[in-house]
Parts: sequence; C-alpha cells; structure tokens
Amino acid sequence: MATALPYPRGQVERAALALLGGTLLTAGLKRRSPGGAAMALASGALLVGGLRGYRRSSRTPGIRREQREAVERRITLHKPAQELYRLFREPRTLARCMEGLAVITPAGEDLLHWKIGRDMEFDTRFVEDRPGEFLSWESLDAAAEHRGSVRFRPEPGTGGTEVTLRIHSLLPGGGLGRAVGRAVAGRVLARALRRFARLAEPPLTHAPYQVQPFPRIRELYIQVVRHAQKKRTIHGLMDMDVTQARQRIREHKEKTGESLSFTAFVITCLAKAVDEDKSVQAYRQGRRRLIVFDAVDVQTEVEREENGQKIIMPLIVRAANRKTLREIHEEIRAAQSKGLAEVEPYKPRAWLLSVMTSLPYFMLNPTVSLLMKNPHRFKQFGGTVGVTSVGMFGKGGGWGIPLAPPTLMLTLGGIASKPGVVDGRIEVREYLSLTLSIDHDIVDGAPATRFSRRLKELLESGYGL
Repeated sequence: MATALPYPRGQVERAALALLGGTLLTAGLKRRSPGGAAMALASGALLVGGLRGYRRSSRTPGIRREQREAVERRITLHKPAQELYRLFREPRTLARCMEGLAVITPAGEDLLHWKIGRDMEFDTRFVEDRPGEFLSWESLDAAAEHRGSVRFRPEPGTGGTEVTLRIHSLLPGGGLGRAVGRAVAGRVLARALRRFARLAEPPLTHAPYQVQPFPRIRELYIQVVRHAQKKRTIHGLMDMDVTQARQRIREHKEKTGESLSFTAFVITCLAKAVDEDKSVQAYRQGRRRLIVFDAVDVQTEVEREENGQKIIMPLIVRAANRKTLREIHEEIRAAQSKGLAEVEPYKPRAWLLSVMTSLPYFMLNPTVSLLMKNPHRFKQFGGTVGVTSVGMFGKGGGWGIPLAPPTLMLTLGGIASKPGVVDGRIEVREYLSLTLSIDHDIVDGAPATRFSRRLKELLESGYGL
C-alpha cells in the first residue's frame, strides 16, 4: 500500500528551491498584473519546500522510488558521425563542453571524475559504447543518480549528423520546480552542444567574420550595471602625483626581480583612507537606516585567459584595512595565476558565480536585484568599495567615468608624465588620472572632499611601500 511519507531534501535541493521561489516571487510582485499575481502564488510552493527541509513522497515504506527526469537537446553538424564520435570520445572533450558547470577529469579507463560546486563529487563510467552511433555513461555511486548519453544519427542526403545530448537526474520540487529545473538543465545542455559544435566546426579562415560566444559573466555584469544606473553618483576627476610610489616599485624590482602590483598599492591606500572615515562605505537598508561596515572589502578585477579568451573576473580583497600591501599583492597574484575557484577564500563565491551565470535570463535580473538591495548580501558578493583599472591596458593619461554599483568606487586611468612644481622647481612627474565616484544619496560633498584629500596624501606619499 502506498503511503505519503516525509522524504528529506538535501542542502543543494533546498537552496535551489529557495532561490527559484524567491526569484519568481520578486518577478511576480514587480509585474503588478494577474499573470504576476499567479507567478507570486506559484512561488509559495517552492519557498515552502526549500524552508521545510522535506517533501511528501507516496512510496512503499523502506523502498526508495527513482524519480528521474530526462532532458535532452539536439544540434545538427556538417560532419560525419564517425568523426564526431571520435572527437566526443576524447577525454578532454566532455570536460570542455561542461566547463563552468562541472570540473571533469579522467579517473582511469572509461572512468571520469565529476565535481559540481563545492560538495558534489562522483565518478562515472561508460556503460554502452557503439562507435559512430551511441555513447552513454552513469554514476558508480547510486546516490549521485546521474546518467547521460550522446547519440550520433546521420542525416541522409546532407552529409550531416544530428547529435543528441541527454541527461537523467532528479530535479527538485513539485511540478513547477521540475519545470524550472528542466529549463535550466536544457540551457546547460544547449550550451554544451554549442561548445561541441565550435570544437567540431572551427570558424573558416576565409570567412569575413567570426562568431564568438558572448561570455555569460558579461550578462551578470549587465544586470549589475543596470542597477548602478539608478544611483545619483557624483564623480571627481583628479591627478595624483605617484612619482614617489612608482620609483619605490621600480627599486624593489631592481633589487628582487619581483614586480609589485600597483593595484595592490592603490587598494592599500584606499583601505587606509576608508578605515579612517567608514561613512563613505555606508549602505541604505530600507528608508530609515544606514549600515556602516567595519571591514573594508575592496572589489577589483583580475584578467585571466580561459578557452583562448581574455576574461575579467571579479576579486574581493576581504578586510583590506587589516592587511599589508604584501598580503594584498600576493592575493591578487594568486587569483591571476590559479583562478578564483582554486583560491580557498574565493571557492564559495566562484561556485555562486557559476550558478548565477547558469540561470535563465528572465531569472537573472530579479536575482541580482535581491542581492543589490540587501547591504549584507551586497557586501558578501560585491564588497563595500570598488577599484577598477582601465589604464593598465594602455599608456598616457585619461579618466574613466564608471557606472558604480558600490557607494564608493575608484577608477584608475592612465599614468602620464607631466611637468610639476616640487619645492619651487619644475620637474617631470608621473601623474595618475583617477576618478572618485561616490553615491551622493549616502555621502555629502564635504565628507567626500575630506576623503579625497586624505586619499591623495596616502597615494602621493607611497603609503605601504
């Protein structure tokens, strides 16, 4: 006899349900229409499921019933099936197709090791292999409940091949949760097939153009910038004499052969100035409260090359006001060489970025909105102040005018040699073009002026070097 028993949910499933429910609730309330009301009501089941920690399951006591969902996507490529099969069978092909969702490494003959996020790891083995036709794999551990396959079907008369990628896994939630889960899984499979197509059919050398993928991380940046446009930001364009600081950096390189990060020097000075007046990193919570943080978390960017493309990745230097320039320098260099996912303090954030960049577009905007409106969430994922450098990619002076998400942001422009007056003498000095951007709703003009004066003193004195 079938009975309805409580079946516990895992942490990943609960988090997914809560995130999906909150996103749908926000989107529904914003629409202010019957459709929006229906969406908000539908989100209740997901939120309750995420908070409750278990689901009702009609099953025979003591016997677990499999409830796998199959999701598949197809693509047609102008290559023979045998050639496509050989490419997919190469150990690194599946890893490159699923990059960003899972880290896949060979674990032996016909074995692959999968790592998804921080907590999920399992091994799979190929269970059916028909060269040129079909290849399937499944997890060795039954608890992982993962199974996938790829089918190659020649299309008569065209010389092309239809490639079908299919996965079987448990999706969280009830009917609505499974529907959203299928949509997300479908996007992942479609992206994997597009990557496989680029491997199988590289762009023709004689074509007058190239089709390149639009990085998913840029879609996340677009949503963040849209929210930044709503702020009433004031910008101050300044010239900073960094001759002394640059000279000390050059002297250090001559002695040790090591090139100190100029961005690390700027972050050190910024953190010191903010530490002396923390009101410049305050954030509104509701209409009547300001949250002023003690730790100065500085967000900046590091450039890395992935899949032959230069990608800018966000990096947050936590509690920079309690760190030395050397510690900040090593943190930046580690992120540049290893990547955020391999640096221990940033693994949770790297995992969240991979989840957010996998969300459907209609869910990305409300999710970013929730993060931006809560000061504590914004600090966790965006820091308290920001430093962005556009001058590192060229020479000469010039200022940048950013769309600044945080309350306080520095934009480093170029460094140019100009005549300056030192002790009554005209000398050639090195001037950094710097833009100070401040949310005028939070910080008034007088405190902003005092802060900029103190920052100028620290930068021009070579503080921390």
